Amino acid sequence: MNNPPLISVIIPAYNTIDVIEETLKSVEAQTYQNYQIVLIDDGSTDGTGKFIDNYCKHNKKAIAFHQDNSGVSITRNKGINYATGEFICFLDSDDTYATTFLEKMLNRQQQTNSNIVYCSFNRIKKNNIVKEILPFEEGNILKSFIEKSFHFSGMLFKRSFLLQNSIYFDDDLKICEDIFFTIKAISQTEAYTVKEQLFNYFYRNQSVTNSIYNTELYENDIKTWSRIQSYLRENYNKEDKKDIIQLVYFILVKLKIRLLTEYLKDFKYKEIRDYLNKDYNLNDDLMSLNDKFLHKSDRKKFNIIKRNNLIVWLWGSIYYRYVRRDIRK
Repeated sequence: MNNPPLISVIIPAYNTIDVIEETLKSVEAQTYQNYQIVLIDDGSTDGTGKFIDNYCKHNKKAIAFHQDNSGVSITRNKGINYATGEFICFLDSDDTYATTFLEKMLNRQQQTNSNIVYCSFNRIKKNNIVKEILPFEEGNILKSFIEKSFHFSGMLFKRSFLLQNSIYFDDDLKICEDIFFTIKAISQTEAYTVKEQLFNYFYRNQSVTNSIYNTELYENDIKTWSRIQSYLRENYNKEDKKDIIQLVYFILVKLKIRLLTEYLKDFKYKEIRDYLNKDYNLNDDLMSLNDKFLHKSDRKKFNIIKRNNLIVWLWGSIYYRYVRRDIRK
């Protein structure tokens, strides 16, 4: 490849002193070597910042930045602006690349002249490796992404495409901000794929996305998907827009039912009434969704909630809190 393009690997880091070295080694081991590592310490308190500074002293391909703890979205946005590569990709500081990640992703980009290339990944929990099998569609992949969201760390982006379209992470979102970022990107361009698992996602119980859901997480999830819905209604105009909006609509209804179920489990009857009064169309929304989109267990939960009866709610609270507590939603 003549004049091989520079790829910037953006790595936000917050208190990952125990794992970041392995992450960096996986970048160093790449078969494609024209890369830049953009390390951003997000106010770590465990020595991660000092490790990063020392690493950059001995690795000319890496640059370090430090900031007060601001959250991963602000950190990644700074990474986009700090990067100087023609292409960028994001890697969390506790995950790793396969050695051929950069080479194979860039080769596919060169073949297609695309703005985005994506691959699949291995999900690793306690040394148990699960290969994620994706649809591996190409072109307009928005529908398949919403149906089976894949990790955005397995993507290579043309940096100029992101900048020209002002595609950044929403820094006020606390969950699924990476999904919204990806949706903004793939809704505006075609994407191509490498049909392999080229990075490793390590499942950590303490991470937000792996936490047991509670009311706060559901509330934040609803906030994000509501914004996704508004964004697509205003900005997405391809032939499948109606199907896309319906998919997001289904996700929102499902999340709302599960939030109300969490209120029920916590005996928060005032919150249930307030939410039903605020979202008075929820019952009609539920009735408009067929069984293809909504599991009957969700309908059962909502049938209890919409009764607006303290005795029925008390029974539901006891049932879902104690009898069904070991059943995952």
